[in-house]
Amino acid sequence: MNLFNKRENSNYILNIEIILLVSVILSFFITLLLSRDNGFLTTKNSENSIIEKYRIFLRIGNIGETQNTIDTNSVDNSFIREIELLKNSENFINRKKYSKAIYTLSSIENNSGWITEMKDNYLIKALYGSRKFNRVISLAENKSDIYNSKLVIKSYLKTGNIRKARKLFANLLEAEDPRNILKSFKNSNLRVLIIDLEPKLLSRMVSELVSLRSFSIYNKIKKYIADKDLINYYNAEMYYAKKRYNLSKKSLAKISDGKFHIGKTKLLLKIDIRENRFSNIDENLEKIRPEKDIYKITLLDIASILKIKGEFELSEKYYKQLLNIHDLPSKEVNYWKALWRIGWMNMKSGKKDIALKTFKTGISSPITSYKVANLYWEGKLNSFFKNGITDYPYSYYYSKYIAGKKILKKFELKNFIHLIEGKPSAKLIGIVSNIEDMLKYGYTDISLKYIKWVKENSHLLYENINTIKVIESIIHLRRGNFYMAFSAFTSNFPNYQSILLPKFLSAIYTPIKYKSLVEKFATNFGVDKNIVFALIKRESFFNKDAYSPAKAIGLMQLLSKTAKRVSKNLRIKIKRKDIFKPEINIKLGTYHLKELLNKYNGKKYLALAAYNAGAHRVDRWIKEYNGFSEEEFIEMIPFSETRNYVKKVLRNYFFYNYYYN
Repeated sequence: MNLFNKRENSNYILNIEIILLVSVILSFFITLLLSRDNGFLTTKNSENSIIEKYRIFLRIGNIGETQNTIDTNSVDNSFIREIELLKNSENFINRKKYSKAIYTLSSIENNSGWITEMKDNYLIKALYGSRKFNRVISLAENKSDIYNSKLVIKSYLKTGNIRKARKLFANLLEAEDPRNILKSFKNSNLRVLIIDLEPKLLSRMVSELVSLRSFSIYNKIKKYIADKDLINYYNAEMYYAKKRYNLSKKSLAKISDGKFHIGKTKLLLKIDIRENRFSNIDENLEKIRPEKDIYKITLLDIASILKIKGEFELSEKYYKQLLNIHDLPSKEVNYWKALWRIGWMNMKSGKKDIALKTFKTGISSPITSYKVANLYWEGKLNSFFKNGITDYPYSYYYSKYIAGKKILKKFELKNFIHLIEGKPSAKLIGIVSNIEDMLKYGYTDISLKYIKWVKENSHLLYENINTIKVIESIIHLRRGNFYMAFSAFTSNFPNYQSILLPKFLSAIYTPIKYKSLVEKFATNFGVDKNIVFALIKRESFFNKDAYSPAKAIGLMQLLSKTAKRVSKNLRIKIKRKDIFKPEINIKLGTYHLKELLNKYNGKKYLALAAYNAGAHRVDRWIKEYNGFSEEEFIEMIPFSETRNYVKKVLRNYFFYNYYYN
């Protein structure tokens, strides 16, 4: 049962102590039994400390909110009174009543770190809104956060200090994602700030925008860049990314500056390979070789293109050239990507001995996704799995390893317990008390700001800061923001694939919403409800208003043409806006999934690949990979987006079954 999904659970308000008792007893009984096989036993003190942490999580998840407006004078809690003053100040700022905001902030007496920082931040906003730009500069120019730095840049511009504005703008671009910087400024400001940027930084900024496919921001700022050859080159890169190769070549032809010679050669080489011209690859690579960074990326790119085209011998040749570059750090992600792909091309070619050797090397990867994949396939080829695979229970490969086994022998909470075991310190208890008070009085948004500050400034012990990190995801669950709950957890715990969560926190991994609708249409169309939940999680994280750049709509991310075709088959009339409605979207999406399952004889991996990439492509892959097993077929899907999509939905499906069946 999910404690944090209030809308779906009519029995939400239950006896916390009973739930706690059941959760803790079951979790520890299973954990302690299984841990004997791993040499892992918790002490009585350790068990008590974890029970205390469980109590904290359950209280945060179940705490109710005060519904009425708060009279700050009647609240016997100085912390909440000052939070209320901060909130009032924020409301005044949003309504552009800046003098009232400044007056309200002046009544806050608390000098603790976080309250003071929040007070200063709101004061800086209010002063900027009041056009007191010199005061903004004096208060904020030494602060390191992005938001205040952007206000300082704007204040410099307002006071005519262009030189300082450009210097701080350049510093921000050096340190931050350019998208977060550029979208905050008006065109008139960007014109002034960009015109004098140092050429190397300017080139890097534009390069990052194009590589991140932020074409709208790139098109917004390129008119302020004087170097037309630079713009023509990155126009060519943009058109290449959009697969408009003729326009890319036309842009390259406009470049007169010789400094773009290597970049032009790289792009033209990739276009040639895309258009099946392979004769001059080595000759062009030699022209690129002097620029080592560009040379390495080009080797990876052309090897990847050749792999997609089925030119495995040529592809392996260039992957190996990449591996053999002496100064390529073994920890670099492209090294492990190339090694993994060499292994798989040898698998497809039937050279399983070479593939096995490659997978054994790949096990030493510091990158979890490659490490686990190599562990799985090394075990698969050896018909013997090493213990390492069991260290990553929340992974696609572990779900394949454990599938069909009657006893989930190693499937336990050891790693989660390691994260949080340890007695809660007095400092942690005080922080949690503050969070509980904020939630009780409805200050959920501010509680997340507080948690961010705590993570950066509190200096808590490892296990206690981890407790705060779990609480962050629980608060996102309370708000119904499943994407942020999962995103915060994976950001806070980069090794999340090694962490199995207890049942009462399962919504972080496997949220459920629109349960009655999913069950209704899954039953009507004969589809397993958990594969529908798993697909919705991957497609939209249960956001009914989701709309993708590819114009896919709603919970199950349906294209308009697909929705119209399916609605015709079901004999229902819809308009485009109806596709956003959960009932319509789930009905059409589940029926479409059933069509694909029928087409591929119930094989979920094929149906999912078709749902993402189209049945016409899957039909082609079936012919090309005839005789391959399910796992082999998935690894050979040429589109990384579709390959990862299928893996993640199947992993989700396994865990929906694990937690909810």
